[in-house]
Amino acid sequence: MLHSLAIVSLLGPVVLALSVANVSPTCGSFLNSLDADDSLKDCTSSLANATAAYGAAKDNSKPITKDSITSTLDSICKPNVGCSDTVMKAKLSQFYANCGPELTTNNNNDVIELYDTVYSYIPLKQSICTKDDSGTYCVLKTSNVVQSQPTVLTKLQQYLWNTGPSALSKRADSAAPNMSTLSTTNTAFLLLSASLDYNTLCTSCTRNIMTKYMSWQSDSLYAPGLQASLLLSGETTLYEGITKTCGPQFMSSSVQAAGGLGKGSSSSNGSLKTFGLDLLAVSISVVTMAFATTL
Repeated sequence: MLHSLAIVSLLGPVVLALSVANVSPTCGSFLNSLDADDSLKDCTSSLANATAAYGAAKDNSKPITKDSITSTLDSICKPNVGCSDTVMKAKLSQFYANCGPELTTNNNNDVIELYDTVYSYIPLKQSICTKDDSGTYCVLKTSNVVQSQPTVLTKLQQYLWNTGPSALSKRADSAAPNMSTLSTTNTAFLLLSASLDYNTLCTSCTRNIMTKYMSWQSDSLYAPGLQASLLLSGETTLYEGITKTCGPQFMSSSVQAAGGLGKGSSSSNGSLKTFGLDLLAVSISVVTMAFATTL
């Protein structure tokens, strides 16, 4: 029997209506331009639409099955679906060029949160599309991770969505992903935790998921530094846990290929923001799918 939590809805349809205060005119103008960027709306909407069934507004009368999840993943993971690396890298660079102080020296948490969401878009989508050695999507293997961490399931069930007239609102539902919950549960890494046992943690899915993030970070450093990230701040602890539990050689080839574990740099590129869109949602839709395989 399947549960429906949501690891496909991080990529799902959430309208980010976050009001960002205390930013420079240059940064504010840039963020407004992102809101009006039709090219971004076009490339993010395909993922948002594909994952809408796993968000807060999902139709509970329609059962979520492994077949339906696999079908959704197949559609998401086709070539040329979603925003390209080139498009996102360009927006990241523009983000940093226009909002550098807000991301680094004069940290603005709202701006960093928005930057966070967009920066994570590419590696999150890639992680959602990873498969294990047998060719099964790693999202469908997340039930093993959840069963090893019952408190994670409880947190996600109770706190995944913010509700009510808050800064973030979800179209018709007035619900938005809870960023704090996403952070503490390592949702961006498909719920992996440094405390997992050997059999659960030391898998090809773990290696493949971590490699996607390390490769992206090597190519596109996270400007504020990973410890400032809400979604990705747990990566260093997770990596250290993997090395300790699985052995130093488990990730060695992946680290070499990626050029090391990215720490971020304030002189690097940027990431994207509030284009009041479906971005954070696609990141989260993956949580809903993941739990669909729990019981």
